[in-house]
Amino acid sequence: MNLMPRRHWLTFAIAVFGSSCARDRNTPTVIPAYVDSRACKGCHAQIYQSYQQTGMARSFYQPSDSNLIEDYQRNNRFFHTSSGFHYEMRERDGKFLQRRWETDASGKAQNLFEREVHYVIGSGNHARTYLHWSGGEVIQLPVSWYAEGRRWAMSPGYDHAAQPDMRRRIDYGCLFCHNAYPNLPEGAGRYGVEQTFPRELPLGIDCQRCHGPGSRHIEVAGKTAKAEEIQSAIVNPARLPTDRRMDVCLQCHLETTSEPLPASTRRFGRSVFSFRPGERLSDYAVFFDHGAGREDKFEIAGAGYRFRRSACFLKSRGRLTCTTCHNPHDVPRGDAAVTHYREKCRQCHSQVAGSVHVAPSDCVSCHMPKRRTDDAVHVVMTDHWIQRRRPARDLVARHAEKHQVYRGSVTLYYPADLVGRDRDLYLGIAHVADGADRQAGSAILNRAIGDAPAKALAILADAYMAGSNQARAVSLYRRALELEPAMEKVHLNYALALPAEQAVAEYERLIRANPSLAQAHYGLANALTRIGQPDRAIQSFWDAIRQRPDYAEAYSNLGGLLAERERTEEARRAVEEALRIDPRLASARNNLAKILAAEGRLGAALEHLRRAIATDPSHVEGRLNLGRVLDQLGRKSDALAEFTRVVREAPGLVEGHLSLGIALGHKGDLNGAIAQFREVLRLRPGHPEAARNLELALEMKRP
Repeated sequence: MNLMPRRHWLTFAIAVFGSSCARDRNTPTVIPAYVDSRACKGCHAQIYQSYQQTGMARSFYQPSDSNLIEDYQRNNRFFHTSSGFHYEMRERDGKFLQRRWETDASGKAQNLFEREVHYVIGSGNHARTYLHWSGGEVIQLPVSWYAEGRRWAMSPGYDHAAQPDMRRRIDYGCLFCHNAYPNLPEGAGRYGVEQTFPRELPLGIDCQRCHGPGSRHIEVAGKTAKAEEIQSAIVNPARLPTDRRMDVCLQCHLETTSEPLPASTRRFGRSVFSFRPGERLSDYAVFFDHGAGREDKFEIAGAGYRFRRSACFLKSRGRLTCTTCHNPHDVPRGDAAVTHYREKCRQCHSQVAGSVHVAPSDCVSCHMPKRRTDDAVHVVMTDHWIQRRRPARDLVARHAEKHQVYRGSVTLYYPADLVGRDRDLYLGIAHVADGADRQAGSAILNRAIGDAPAKALAILADAYMAGSNQARAVSLYRRALELEPAMEKVHLNYALALPAEQAVAEYERLIRANPSLAQAHYGLANALTRIGQPDRAIQSFWDAIRQRPDYAEAYSNLGGLLAERERTEEARRAVEEALRIDPRLASARNNLAKILAAEGRLGAALEHLRRAIATDPSHVEGRLNLGRVLDQLGRKSDALAEFTRVVREAPGLVEGHLSLGIALGHKGDLNGAIAQFREVLRLRPGHPEAARNLELALEMKRP
């Protein structure tokens, strides 16, 4: 395991220990800090060395020729049928890269884009996934390597037509279970704080993730001290009460689901990297589960979730823990593993009899069989739900990824006994955060919102924004920001909820506080566009791109604005760059189609609009422009159908009603045309084109 120098480790202000690690109450409290865990090797050489071979120690690292297990030289291309993207994994000049392209009708490559692999998640026992660092942001790459079949395939959650390609930015929570605690600025990791990663991240899960900060232990061990004092200066999970011992493991292995439920939320006031071995996990986070009917889900990070369903665990009344069977410092393999786990089972089941149990038997293969995970469909791993009988079905049969959005009730899972205000706050958040049931969740949250923390107020505001209740959202955002003014994410959402003139001022305040915040420059540009200040908006789009060079949406909107200013070549370059970065960006396809249509290239425009709609069927402006191009091509019936759908899906869109009215007039349906023109004038009184067309249609109806 490669570890970062001491300066890259974060010193924390609080360390919590279990009762069995308590010091002499008369001894002054010394707050321990995280250190370079190579310091552990001097006294614990054998344990340290064996631990380096475990999957945890090898869970996060930088790629090099010495740690490659996948093939970067041969069999390094992969075509994703659903999205139509080609991928290549390659090594060039000592760098490891993933590149993506698509092909046009003639087979020529276009929209070639690549990112360097800076970090690898996963030991390779099951899979390896790749990360790219860019300007403080960490981006997950779309293709992973899987041990089963030793092959490339899409990363979990990416096997669908609208997959995020090279655009998924991950947060601190994604790395929480894959490496040691990073050195981050004060406040980083709190809800709503912009998440900027340092370039150098700690590599692998280190000793202190299970034993707590080690500086005090090292200091005491370096002096002439009693063994008891040395031991009491560090957390030894083996000496913790069994529930606290389990919590050390469950901090990473209790994921109830990888679906956007959410599976858990941190307690108010807790940052991502604040959990300490020895404290109750329920004091750090609250975990949730689906309602009834989803009990058999088997997902890659849910070993603890499955284990806690086992009769062995339930009947042990807490005595059976993860470390009853697992030594975190060493992992047996092959025949040694069969013997090791069989003996662990026999500690409780020494009198097992019957013809089926002929010694030496492999208990695990029958009672904890390997099974294909539901979320990472190219991974087969041990099911930790210990069952009396092996399920009869084929547990490793291949299946496709499921991309379902859960809608329904959410239940408290751990701790399950929250009551009163705490229950309302956390259960309400669980219902609204990912849209499982916003109506029910808002009602629950509102019962406890009077003196709620800023995080709860902001999440409830997000729910009202999703339900188009902007006035209520604005009020809640303001209250949240009065309590915690530093929450950048909340400021950005608040600005989105404001009228354009007020949004400009809010974005400008954000930029003064943090000039590198790309989203604020982007939001300012869009607000300036809405209030009719295109020159300032163009400058702000460029400011956003300078802070985030791969900001496809900024390039797309910049191109659309430049096209309106008749700066056609600049517009084309901006939109084409947006599509190089993200070929599935519907707004960029739409903007390029407008440029092509203005040049009379209607066939090319039609192709881009069809692709925009295929990528995002809800893209109303693209569908409106599709109707306009079809009309110009003389395909009147097809155009009418598109305009009708636009009006149905966006009844407040003035241009939709106007286009439909004109199409109905050309068809001879004057009554229909008149109704559409009147709707335009209701939505926007005095609209000159609607007024003229209405007058013309009424004139044509007169005898």
